[in-house]
Amino acid sequence: MADISIANLPAFIGASDRADLLVTVDVSDTTESTLGTTKRLTVQQLLTNATVFGSLTVTAGPIQLPFGAQLQWGDATNAITVDQTTDAMRFYTANQLRMIIDGLGGVIIGADPGGTDALRVGGIASVQNIRVRVFGGGSQLLTVGNNDSGGPGYRMVVVPN
Repeated sequence: MADISIANLPAFIGASDRADLLVTVDVSDTTESTLGTTKRLTVQQLLTNATVFGSLTVTAGPIQLPFGAQLQWGDATNAITVDQTTDAMRFYTANQLRMIIDGLGGVIIGADPGGTDALRVGGIASVQNIRVRVFGGGSQLLTVGNNDSGGPGYRMVVVPN
């Protein structure tokens, strides 16, 4: 095997296992040659802490992250995380939590004002020309609160035509 060049080895066919061995030339180790030293590494070693320079295209299958891992961009202050115990997705920008989709499908934008409503908006929100559609049988309750500044809360009952 020592007399066969890497280019003349048979092509790999099939799925790779994390323990499969690969051949590499370590250019920082010049003990074998000024061009580097031939060494082995596993597929897992190659993929651990790998950095992709350029774009990454996945043509089949999902990108799967373990719980606790996050998808991030920029300097890690912008990220999407998933909480294992609550199944909540958290969205961060500028290192601030901006939105949560909880495990029950509720959406929380801004600081959580509490409660269990499907859509909760906390903090200062300015909305003009808003149209709210309430689905479901019978009368539905729509609550608009202004409780953090001591102002009144409003409740409207939406009754179908």
